[in-house]
This record gives sequence, C-alpha cells and structure tokens, in this order.
Amino acid sequence: MAKVWRDAATIILVAKDTFLAKSNRIFDYKILLLKRSSKSKFMPNGAVYPGGVFSKSDFSLKWLDVANQVFGSEDIINALLPSERILPNKVAPPAYLTPAVSDGLNPEIGLRITAIRETFEESGIPLLIDADYQNSDSAHLDIEDEILSRWRHEVQNNPDRFLDMCQELNVFPNISALYLW
Repeated sequence: MAKVWRDAATIILVAKDTFLAKSNRIFDYKILLLKRSSKSKFMPNGAVYPGGVFSKSDFSLKWLDVANQVFGSEDIINALLPSERILPNKVAPPAYLTPAVSDGLNPEIGLRITAIRETFEESGIPLLIDADYQNSDSAHLDIEDEILSRWRHEVQNNPDRFLDMCQELNVFPNISALYLW
C-alpha cells in the first residue's frame, strides 16, 4: 500500500546567543533540535526540528474570533503575515492541503499555527503574542510556568486545545515572527 502524503509544518528555531565553541570560533546563534523518543514509529532517536502534522483546528475560522478577542479586530491576521519574510530570490512554496482543511483559514496562516502549536507541544516554548505585541515579544509574556505546563500537557493530549488555550490566555500564535524558508 502506498503511503499518503501528510501535510505538516516545522520550525527551525534560532536564538541569538554569543558563545565560544571548542574550536575557539565565536557563534552568535543557537538552533533548537529535539531528540525523538526511541519508541517513535518515525525516526526513532532522531534529532529533529519541532513540528508535525496539522490539526483541523489549526485552520479553524475560530482563530478569527481569537484575533478579534486579543487585538480587537480579525483583520489583524493578514497584517501579521509579512510577505517580505520570504528569503531573497526565493519563491514561496505552495501549501498543499486536503480540501476539507482548505475551506478554513488561509493555508499560510494555518500552517504557521501548526508549526507554532507543534513547537509548544514538543518543547514547551510558547511562540505567542498578546495585544501589546508591537512593544513586546513571546519571551516577555506574563504567563506563569505552571499554567503553561498544564496547557502543554492538555495540547499534547488534544491539539484542538491549543485554540482554547490561546482564547483563555488572551494570546495569539506569533505568526509574524516566522520567516518562510
């Protein structure tokens, strides 16, 4: 039986940090890799970037309600999608999705939400913004670690809970921070 293509998204998470490597060369970045479980069907023990397959809720039109709640407008979603974030001289890859999902949010938005949800699910890193996003970033959100830990567990058990989490915490996935590559 032929394997079916599964729509997914991943993030290469890069953070600025100057450190001296054993070779005495200075590097000004760190890249997040995760080690997969030895029990995983796909790439057991492999080093991977956070990411995975989409959930239908990543493309739900309910994200418009969350945007309206957080920012006072659902129109902000398209404003958060920076077209200039495509690397120079590169053409954006097409987003392939099953017809059932493509009836929801714009695939570029939904797949970004997928990548952010999966990153939170797998690493606990909340790439989220609040209404004051222009003067802040994800690292400065005032959400207690206990609350994020509880939500992470819920999202791991049910990806649809990510939307609920964003609604309850009054935050939105930071889709504007992602560079298309």
